[in-house]
Amino acid sequence: MEFVLFNIGNMSFGIKLEDVLEIFNVSQIQHRFLFKDKDIDVVYLSALFGIEDENECEEKKNIIVSRINGVEKAVVVNSVSEIMRIEPSQIKELPGLIKSLVSVQCFWGVVRDGDRLSLLVDLNRLG
Repeated sequence: MEFVLFNIGNMSFGIKLEDVLEIFNVSQIQHRFLFKDKDIDVVYLSALFGIEDENECEEKKNIIVSRINGVEKAVVVNSVSEIMRIEPSQIKELPGLIKSLVSVQCFWGVVRDGDRLSLLVDLNRLG
C-alpha cells in the first residue's frame, strides 16, 4: 500500500494514497477552497487532533484534497513529506494507551520509519 505522509506540528501522519485526489501548496487559506470549479470545505486537522501548531502562522501550507464520506474536502497540513510504500506487516496496531488518550477515533495504525513514528489516519472516520 502507498501512503502520503504529512506533518502537523511536530507529529507525522499518513493517509492512503488512494484517498488523495490532489495535493496543493498554498499561501493563504480560507474556510473554503476552490477545487475544479467547486467550492469545498476546509478541514484543519491540527484543530481536530488538538495539536498546538507553533507553525500555524506560517505562510506556506499544504492542502490535501480528499473525498471524505463521499464529499470532497480540503485537508490542511503543515507539509507533505513523502509518498511511501508500506507493507501491511509494517503497520502496527495502536497501543491501548494512545487509543484511550485521543478524542477522535480516526487513527487505525502506526508505522515506524527509522526514528519517525507516523499515525495512520482514516479520514472517513473523522465524524
